[in-house]
Amino acid sequence: VDDLMLTIGAAYPSRVPRTDLSAVDELRAAARIELPEQTVVVVGTNGKTSTAVYLGRLLERAGRRAGVTVSPHLRRWGERVQIGGAPVADDALAVAVADLHALAAGVPGRDALRFFDLVTLAAARLFAAAGVDAAVFEAGIGGRLDATRVLRAPTVVLTGIGLDHTELLGTT
Repeated sequence: VDDLMLTIGAAYPSRVPRTDLSAVDELRAAARIELPEQTVVVVGTNGKTSTAVYLGRLLERAGRRAGVTVSPHLRRWGERVQIGGAPVADDALAVAVADLHALAAGVPGRDALRFFDLVTLAAARLFAAAGVDAAVFEAGIGGRLDATRVLRAPTVVLTGIGLDHTELLGTT
């Protein structure tokens, strides 16, 4: 799994600024990704992972089956995508990412895609396949031009913000 994910990851630019999300939106449409009505995106500089995990736990305790994405993982790839409080199998995530990688070949502006985009959309596909009631996505770097924006979540949670990744986002 590591080799596959690293090989796919190497095919996409990393830490390169982009001007829009049209390629991500095209890939989302090509993949026919559908989300539960209760979808939340967590944005901000610090505290996103903790907030996303807490929201997932709260939803679970309220009787909702929740999917949660976080980044990065600590030990294995599947930790990035949790369903019902448990990480998905590494193989399941790798297959979903590989499928999106194949779809990306036909996407206009494919060069603007990032590996994080594929992982985010793969999580959405896994959530749909598992029939989650609610989905919580942790945004990546620069929420305005982040893959989570194309999910059009009705709820966005903003944690604390500050200057970070200024080489990509600027100094304001």
